[in-house]
Amino acid sequence: MAVVVPALIGLTTTTAIGLTANKVFERLVPTKQLVAGFPRWRWVLSVFTQIFVFIPLVYLAWSHSSAVAGFSASTWFSMSAAQLPGFERWYVYALFASQSRDMIPRMPKTAGTIMIVHHWVVVIASALALLAPQGFGIFIAGTFALELGSLTFNLRKLYPESKWIVPLYQTVMTASNIAAPYFGFLMLKMKLPLPLKALFFVADVGVCIGRQHHALKDLGFFGGLSHAAEPEPAADASGDGVARNAFKAARRLTPCWDSASRHSSSRRQRTHGAAWLCASTALLAFGGRLSEAPVRSLDRQHSLLGQPQWRSRQPVEVYLAPRTVSGWSSYMAMPKTQMNARLSRR
Repeated sequence: MAVVVPALIGLTTTTAIGLTANKVFERLVPTKQLVAGFPRWRWVLSVFTQIFVFIPLVYLAWSHSSAVAGFSASTWFSMSAAQLPGFERWYVYALFASQSRDMIPRMPKTAGTIMIVHHWVVVIASALALLAPQGFGIFIAGTFALELGSLTFNLRKLYPESKWIVPLYQTVMTASNIAAPYFGFLMLKMKLPLPLKALFFVADVGVCIGRQHHALKDLGFFGGLSHAAEPEPAADASGDGVARNAFKAARRLTPCWDSASRHSSSRRQRTHGAAWLCASTALLAFGGRLSEAPVRSLDRQHSLLGQPQWRSRQPVEVYLAPRTVSGWSSYMAMPKTQMNARLSRR
């Protein structure tokens, strides 16, 4: 349970930052144009997050782990979140917040079913990855590959008339849909509970199939695809029912805190927020119990960071000994006396 409290703090903090960013970008992009069921400013915020948050965090995570800690790629892939407490965790926190900010107090009514399911899958997978006993680095690499493809998809939606985005979108999206299942197969080699393996692998492959199908439709296959955005509602009009319908369309896009029924809307917000917090806490608690035994086993045996997990009044001299975890090269901490005893038996 030592991972649950920092995870709750990190997820709550980044979600609060995401909700604040919603208000900021809603003012920066005042258009009421809908793009695939979401206001245009939400797509702009997603692109901003993917470029200026995800990419720097993954770069800092890998550069710090490889240059400072000296981890190889295979070692980094096999570690858990408890053993990678730096930029890796904050990337997953930001990934969680990029979805939860759209879900609090609730998803837009114009959002499609596939988009709603996508948000829930990312939120659940991110929370469980923080509690998994192994494979946290693989989860980061796989989701980052997916986010690079999503970045070009968002640009394609925002600028459908741009010709240079089409080859960029097709190239990056296809490469992303090849790389992500590869990391999904690597996740199957980790020592994880079967439900976690099934969730990660099925969600990974299913998302990639759907994304590639969408990319092929963008090229004209399977009946083609239209990227035309929905027009903005008319600001003023005359005629029977036209002005009233335009006003209703504008009210649907108006934030609930600016509506006339502010009291009832704020009460609904508090209700949805409390329900969301309870669901997140229950999910993390369930995941902690699910992965509690493997994590304790790892903590008792060794620390991949080269630091002993047991308490001792006397300093213990520790050596790093090579070992293999599910086919991956890794290291384990070993006291000097145990190392000498093992060498003497050879």
